[in-house]
Amino acid sequence: MKKYFIKFSEDVFGPYEEKTLHTMFKNKKINSDTLVKRLGNSDFLPLSHFVKSTVTPKKVKLQPVPNVPLPTADVAAQEFPYQVNTNHTVSTLYTAKRGVEEALLSVKDSFSSIKYYKLIFIPFLLMIGFYATKTIYVKSAFHTTKPNFIKYASFKKMSDLLKESYNKKEHKWKFLISTNLKESWIASSLPGNHIAHISFQSIPQKILSHKPIQAETQVKLHSNTQEIKEWTFNKSDKFVPGLYKATITLLDRELSVFDKLFLPEFNTKNVYETKILIGSSSKKAFIKDLKRFYKKTVKANFTEIQDIEMKYKTLNNIASQITNYIDKLDFSKKSAKKTIKDKFVKKYHNEFGSFFTAFVVENKMIYKKKKLPENRSKLSPFTKHYSKLTNIAEQIGQISVDTIDKFDSKSLNKESFSKLKTQYKKVMKVTDKQLKSLRKLQRL
Repeated sequence: MKKYFIKFSEDVFGPYEEKTLHTMFKNKKINSDTLVKRLGNSDFLPLSHFVKSTVTPKKVKLQPVPNVPLPTADVAAQEFPYQVNTNHTVSTLYTAKRGVEEALLSVKDSFSSIKYYKLIFIPFLLMIGFYATKTIYVKSAFHTTKPNFIKYASFKKMSDLLKESYNKKEHKWKFLISTNLKESWIASSLPGNHIAHISFQSIPQKILSHKPIQAETQVKLHSNTQEIKEWTFNKSDKFVPGLYKATITLLDRELSVFDKLFLPEFNTKNVYETKILIGSSSKKAFIKDLKRFYKKTVKANFTEIQDIEMKYKTLNNIASQITNYIDKLDFSKKSAKKTIKDKFVKKYHNEFGSFFTAFVVENKMIYKKKKLPENRSKLSPFTKHYSKLTNIAEQIGQISVDTIDKFDSKSLNKESFSKLKTQYKKVMKVTDKQLKSLRKLQRL
């Protein structure tokens, strides 16, 4: 039921119910010009704005009185409230003393005006509100921030791809790295805060450097894009243009109550691997830079490359000669065992034994000399091959010694020598691989 206040001069009385106002109006205690204020409103207005009557009585001008008489007997149950202290302004009185009471009465009146049969619509309203909130929350959960170094068109394309994956509930990662390699960002289609470990590993002969590069970092994404502020380099001390293998490991997701309630379930990948080209405007431009880089490298170290290539060929040729010799051995006669051993030992010592000794010593000295501190500034990317040549020569020598030992074994036969021949062929595969690598560089 609505409540009203009456104002005479600076005095305020009430609250009264609407039927009480009718009674007071009928008894000529108030008229259509009396100032009245509805509970919950801020302004006093003439009574004519609130109470409609078919009879228009004569206007009676009432003077402020210290006490207003009680209502007539038909509304005797309605007690006349106290008079407001007139020592303060009306607005101050209502704000300071009557505000809470008035607010409570306003809420009570609002609820009392609702019909009970309308309450059945409340669950439907709550359901509609829930789905509306969920829709708004899900749409606002995807947010990408544009780095200052990337063009809007490129960023828009990447953002749209991630948004498409987000709508499909697919988990994808993207990297944004400036051409000068000083700024880097990571982007994800996965909503909610999450922590990821990132590692970059350079792909051999696919970067503009002869030194391998390894870097890692850990980042917390507060949105779908996040700046990577710091990298830890395990090899080298900076990125160079080139192709890298990127590995992202999802460590944890921090989801709020609303995230868990509203966000859709994603097919998350705990480990994600991809290849990424950084420091170049395009793949075509990078291939040109890579060819120019290795052409310059090969030209500067041409003599060394020729020397290394010749030594690989020599080792390959010796291993081939030994395997061919083993194929010609005749094991058909039991008495031939000692003869075969003598021939093999003689051939090995005369043609290969002394060579392997000198070969190993020579390449060890070259490698050691090039690695000296005073020569490190001139160190080429091919110096490591001298160490590899030494290891291969020692392997062939050890296999040959094992071959000689086999002659003293009682189980000596053609099958046992076939196993030794397989070991020689494995070594030959290693030399072939290194030769192909050198030739590939020269072609670049």
